[in-house]
Amino acid sequence: MSDDTTLVLGATGNTGRRVAARLRLRHAPVRTASRSSPTPFDWFRPADWGQVLRDVTTAYVVPPSVPGPVHDFVARAEAAGVRRLVLLSGRGADDWGDSAFGLDMRSAEDAVRGSTLEWTILRASNFAQNFDGHPFRAPLAAGELALPAGAVPEPFIDLEDVADVAATVLSEPGRHAGRAYELTDATRADLGGGSRADLPGIRAAHRLPARIPGRVHRDAGPGGLERGRGPAPYRDVRAA
Repeated sequence: MSDDTTLVLGATGNTGRRVAARLRLRHAPVRTASRSSPTPFDWFRPADWGQVLRDVTTAYVVPPSVPGPVHDFVARAEAAGVRRLVLLSGRGADDWGDSAFGLDMRSAEDAVRGSTLEWTILRASNFAQNFDGHPFRAPLAAGELALPAGAVPEPFIDLEDVADVAATVLSEPGRHAGRAYELTDATRADLGGGSRADLPGIRAAHRLPARIPGRVHRDAGPGGLERGRGPAPYRDVRAA
């Protein structure tokens, strides 16, 4: 067992709570931080970051939905003596070009890559659990889910698998330094033509709850992802 403390940001969110639980099972010292946790953390209150980063060796970072704050956080982490960062990002970030899609995640990647710290980036596909929670459940329950996606089948990954990978990387210093891992799944949904035929298969493959009725179709829509630009149909695939 190591005495090095791992900071988990977004610790009450989709990936954060699962990552923290796995680290505790490994008997690793964990500091959980979120807006509602005993150690509070808010991306827009940097004055409080000092207590969050104190005596931390490694940090699991779920970036905010706007570009910029991760650069300041990384600088504070370096000054506080943090040695390693593991960043959650989006699948295929290298292929997004100059699209406005995913600026938050690309900014976060630039921040960790430009640091003096050991870093690893985890680029996850859409979460399979999106269909039974935020952000897909409500529009599906209302009868229709419009996704700004290109005309290709889209993979969905189980949050439990993302957490398994993150906990392993966090627990193996040095082994994953300077690496960016694309996290995806063999289960793919063809969202074309307003079809909902793939949803039962996704749910069965990822052991999700009972099916929600509704229709899924592609629609770039106002402010949506330009067709063919970017790999993922929804920006908040990795929301904390």
